Order: sequence, then C-alpha cells, then structure tokens
Amino acid sequence: MALRWTCFVFLVLAVGSVQALPTTHFDKFFPFWDEKLQGILRNNCSAELEVYKTGDRPEGAGLSSLITPVINCVLETLPEFQKAEMAASAVVLGLVPTILQTLGSTPAETALLALRRPFLAFLLALGSPSVAIMKTSEFMMTVRDLVEHGDTRPTTISSYRWRHVTSKWRMAMSVAEYIITGAAVANVIYLAVQLGFNAIVMFAPETIFMVPLWTFICVIIHLGGVLILYLKLKIENNGPQAGPVHQMRNPEPYSNSSSGQQYHSTAVSGPPSDSIGILRRRTTVLSEEFTPAAFQEPKRLRWRQETILVNFLIWVLSIGTLINLVLGSMIFSSLLFFSVRDVLLLVARYLVSTLVCRAIVRIELSGMKECTFYEGLDENGDGHGGQAVAAGFESDMVPLKQMHQYQRQMSN
Repeated sequence: MALRWTCFVFLVLAVGSVQALPTTHFDKFFPFWDEKLQGILRNNCSAELEVYKTGDRPEGAGLSSLITPVINCVLETLPEFQKAEMAASAVVLGLVPTILQTLGSTPAETALLALRRPFLAFLLALGSPSVAIMKTSEFMMTVRDLVEHGDTRPTTISSYRWRHVTSKWRMAMSVAEYIITGAAVANVIYLAVQLGFNAIVMFAPETIFMVPLWTFICVIIHLGGVLILYLKLKIENNGPQAGPVHQMRNPEPYSNSSSGQQYHSTAVSGPPSDSIGILRRRTTVLSEEFTPAAFQEPKRLRWRQETILVNFLIWVLSIGTLINLVLGSMIFSSLLFFSVRDVLLLVARYLVSTLVCRAIVRIELSGMKECTFYEGLDENGDGHGGQAVAAGFESDMVPLKQMHQYQRQMSN
C-alpha cells in the first residue's frame, strides 16, 4: 500500500510537469543567496521573469524556452566571484550521492530487516536516500554473511544486554525508533520537495521532479532487495523444536512477553480454525512491526533453490545501483544558484538522516541474531541437513550468533 501511494505521488509530479510547466523556480531560493537573487530578478530580469510567470509557451518552442532567458539574465548579472563559488558548490553537490552510498545501508540489510519489520524497513529506506553499488555476487555474499554468520559489524550487542531490557524499555525503544526514523523521512522528503521547487537542474531546468525521482529510485532499489530476499529465503514462524543442541542466546525477550506466551500455547494446542488462524497471524504481524527484532518470537530461515529469476533480479539490482549513482551525481552537480554555505547545510541534513537510519538498521540486525535461526539446505535441497542428523544432532537449526561454533562442531 505504501509503495502504491509513493508511486502515485511521483507519477502526479511527473505528469503535472509535462502537462503544465511549473512557474515556481524563482519564488524562493536557499537562504544565503535568496535576498541577493531576488534583488537581481526585480531590478535586472523583471521582463524575462514576467514572461516566465505567464506560463504561455509559444507553439513549437522547447520546454525550456520560458525559463532559459531568466537563467541567462541572472548569470549575466552575477559577479564573477559568485559564479566561481557556484562552481565550487556544484563540485560538492556532485559528491553527495557518492558520500551517502558509502554511509547508508545496503539493499541486503534493508531486506533482512523487512523480514521482521517491513514498514520500518520501508521508512528507513526512504529516510536514507542512498544505495551502495554492488556487483552481482555481492548481494548474496552480504546476505550469507548476515544470515549464516550473524555478521552485523560494527554494531554487536551481546545477548546479556538484550536480556536485561524490560518491557517498558522495549516499547520506548520501538517508539523512539519510529520517531527518529519519521524525523529522518520528513527531512528527506522536505529536501526533495525544496530542491524540486526552489532549485534548477541545469540539463532540465523546466522540471521539478528530478530530485524526487532520484529519491524514489533509491526506495525502489531497496524494495527490489526485499523481493529478492523473499524469493531466496523461506521464513517459518517457529523456532527450534525437540530441544536442539544449540539453544538460543536470548530466550528471555519472548518467553516473558504476551507474544511468547502465545507462541508456547500455540505449539501445545491443536490446529486453530481458519478464521482464528488468520486473525492470529494478522495480530502477530502487527505486534511484530512495533516490537524491536530482538524481542520477537523465534523464526527460522531456510535457503530456497537457486532460480534463473532470482539471479536475473540480482543482476538488475546491481545495474540499478550504478544507474542511481550516476543519475544522482548528474542531478546534484547540475543544481544552480547555491552558495557554499547552503550546500554545506544541505549535505549535513542528508548525512544526519542517513547516519541515523543506518544506526537503527544495525541495531535491529544485531537484535535479529537473538531470535533468528538458520537452517541450511542439504544436497537434495529439502531444508534438512543430512550431515547434522548423521552427526547425532537433534536439529540443524542454528542461532545466527553461534553459526561459527556449529560449523566447527560439524567439522570435528
């Protein structure tokens, strides 16, 4: 539903810009140059601005025929040293997508979080408009590191610390995550709208949707990673059964909670009716969305068989990350009429949103290791490791944090 509304908003922006060209580009600039540029428009470029404001484009004229004379007039009036400052600002702006993609979360990390808290993962993808460039093989390598090895460097929180978080603090933690993420999303959306309406992209000056389009593509790439992971992993809402050798490091979070009681009672009781089962699943999904991953019911991950579709989607995703970086660099380096101070403030706002969302993703992935189990495929691909049974293990489901120890026991 959220994806449909996002697509609708950006489609309206794109269609509106084609059917009726906007005339809002010069209404307001960024703070440090706004007064100066407004004075130039009033005193030196009033005739060109008046024609632009009418929105009446001559028949057969190009889409930028109204706005180009105003831009040329302002550039001719600006002092040379301010043109040099604008060029320096363009260099910094062009680096923004590269900086953000080195600091932001990868599609694989966002997809793993979506297994537990899909709406929060969507908000984090929107609040961190950056996608790291990946080779075709790097997506699955990242997923394997996180799933099989429980690798969430550099943030690792021990199970001892998770166990001592009370129910009140768990709720406070979830509320804080949504408040902080919501602030990051609001900041990014406001920047996209502000840059769309109050900034000019040099290679498409008549448009207002270039920066929102780039932000939208970032979200689509993250959602593509979620789709790939759902096709690659099978998620079962049950933890280890029959007393596995490798116990979970943190049984406390869900053993004392209402969701944990539901989990144990469900395992003992008989199969529920269809209506009760659907209601219970919906209630569980809703409660999990507002519960930090470390305190949710145990789940089991199992690899699915390799398919051509998954490999093709991973290839498309890797190409999409490259296109997103190139497009973002083109858009931001082409923005006109920015001072260096305005650019530094803009970059700082993007960085804060990206780093905050990155921190929340890392904390959630670290918590997922406490209640998520991994079950590998055997040679027949049925999800029950023959080697584990032959070795005398009662279950081959392994907590993510204990995967390395399990592999050493298997080798011995």
